[in-house]
Amino acid sequence: MALALVLGMALTLATPVGAATPTFTGDVPTDFTGPGILTIPDTGGVGDVGLPLNAPPGTVSGWDMVDLRLTYDAAADTLYVGINTFGIAGDADGDGDPGGTSAWLTTNLGTDIPNLGSTETIAVYFDLNQDGTFDVIAGVSSTTDITGFTVATFSVLGNPWNPGAAFDTPLPGNTGSYYANPSVADPDFEFTILNFSTLPGQDALLAGFRVWAFMGSLQDDGIGEDFIQYEQKPPYHRNYRFLGAQGRLWRLC
Repeated sequence: MALALVLGMALTLATPVGAATPTFTGDVPTDFTGPGILTIPDTGGVGDVGLPLNAPPGTVSGWDMVDLRLTYDAAADTLYVGINTFGIAGDADGDGDPGGTSAWLTTNLGTDIPNLGSTETIAVYFDLNQDGTFDVIAGVSSTTDITGFTVATFSVLGNPWNPGAAFDTPLPGNTGSYYANPSVADPDFEFTILNFSTLPGQDALLAGFRVWAFMGSLQDDGIGEDFIQYEQKPPYHRNYRFLGAQGRLWRLC
């Protein structure tokens, strides 16, 4: 049996007995393994983040995502989020130094800003009731650095294609913590969302949702952004069945 995201009283991940809660180390493939993990690949693969013509051959931007991984601890009502990257998350120019700007990027008047500062953005955002509007966004906005990590409502004026400006009202009761400022030792970005069942936008009657992930900057001139998009529709397929008083759903494989 493979696990599916579910919506009982609120959106949850159906986690079986024995599923491990991740211990963050800054390496998503190591930390998010075993039962209870939803892995959402970036279908564009390596190199789908555009680079200027003067970027050295073989350069891969630190905005380039491999996949997004989620797992839910029902007992703690905590969602664990991991963004797996090909390089160091936030290292826009892919030179192995997320706080330094390469000469070729300087030539383009671009900047690789330290600590996910200024317009550098990492965001994961959810449409919890599939009404076409995102409800909640988590990560680092385009108006702060990593110390401003937060979970917030998604602005009614927010643009999903420019989520750095979509962080609206902070949700301190849901804001967990990030593991580390991405570096050579901790290349991926990992964080928690607390009290996940209390997030705004829940619909207890709808077993579906959308989630997007974004990484990018407005100041790394000529370097693109990366998106992961995933939708789980309400489970009307014959291979689905309901279990438990709250309608926890499992997908049979």
